[in-house]
Amino acid sequence: MNRYILHVNIMVIVLLCSIAVHAETVVITGEHLNVRSGPGRTYDIIDVAHKHERFEALERQEGWIRISVEGMVGWVPEAATDAVADTTIQDLLAQADSYFQRQQFTTPADANAYDIYRKVLHIQPDNVHAQKRIQQMARTYKIWAEHAKNSDDLEKATIFYQRYLYLIPDDAEIQRALHSLKRPDSIQESSLKILRLRHESATLSQQHIVHMIQQYHFHHPSDWSKYGLAPSMTGHFRHEYTRDHSHGIPIIHDHATQLMWLEKGPDKALTWRHAVEYVKRLNQQATAGYTDWRLPTIEELASLMEAQKTSSGLYLDPIFGSQTLWCWSADRSSTDDSAWLISFNRGGIQQHTMENTAFMLAVRSDRE
Repeated sequence: MNRYILHVNIMVIVLLCSIAVHAETVVITGEHLNVRSGPGRTYDIIDVAHKHERFEALERQEGWIRISVEGMVGWVPEAATDAVADTTIQDLLAQADSYFQRQQFTTPADANAYDIYRKVLHIQPDNVHAQKRIQQMARTYKIWAEHAKNSDDLEKATIFYQRYLYLIPDDAEIQRALHSLKRPDSIQESSLKILRLRHESATLSQQHIVHMIQQYHFHHPSDWSKYGLAPSMTGHFRHEYTRDHSHGIPIIHDHATQLMWLEKGPDKALTWRHAVEYVKRLNQQATAGYTDWRLPTIEELASLMEAQKTSSGLYLDPIFGSQTLWCWSADRSSTDDSAWLISFNRGGIQQHTMENTAFMLAVRSDRE
């Protein structure tokens, strides 16, 4: 257990209500199931669902089921799913309480108490048990933050205050406490750690990815425990972004990695090879005055991942907007004809067949 995490004795108040949710739930039976933009195999692939994941069935149409994946609606073939009994509020609270007892309050992305308590409150806004649990989680984050602050670990204190505000965003006292952790600009600038990341593409195994996350102390909210990581990783890497314009094109400087990012990528998802062609066109057109744009390596892309969802609804700073749900890297996987990508809506690193589609961000080195 982290030395900042205090064991808090919390009395369990069991208030399970008997109101049922009448929406049907389906479970994915295939190992990796493509989620498409429409009810048919000719539609674009917009995400991938995995075995044993559960989703609410929003609609059925000619052998296809419409589901919501991280707030994005897509379609999966009915034959690759199993229907399960209607989920009740009791079931949801039992699952949320299980995560609560394990202190999986807001992470990992697909298995945390807060998301389920919020689902309960969406169904039954006056559910006292869910409301109290959220308050208890917030108080615990406050205790952890204050303990870290007293131990002069300002980075950890910042993370816990931010997680508190994710639960209780309008708490002026905690907002002031978080602001008080910020050092004067001169100190911040001198203490900013410059991280040099690999910029040439490579072929990588899963072991390479695990080593990268640990080596650079990146955030990785998704559960990779089967690869030897904790269910979710909260690193201590921090950015310093500034937005600018070059030749009328909006760009983003990350002074922590000395990288320059195009603020806006293509409007639609592309195959990996089409993404490579898109970057070539950027260079042919000297976009923003530069001819050395490229697809980012998985290291560069993973450095952008935040520990929790921001106001954009993604594990990505709002400065990049909310369109880049999942994003190609330049790196290929060592297992098959696939490439590595970051899913900013799920908070994890994944392999994706290069014939499938994803969004992209263009990057270049921004060193003087």
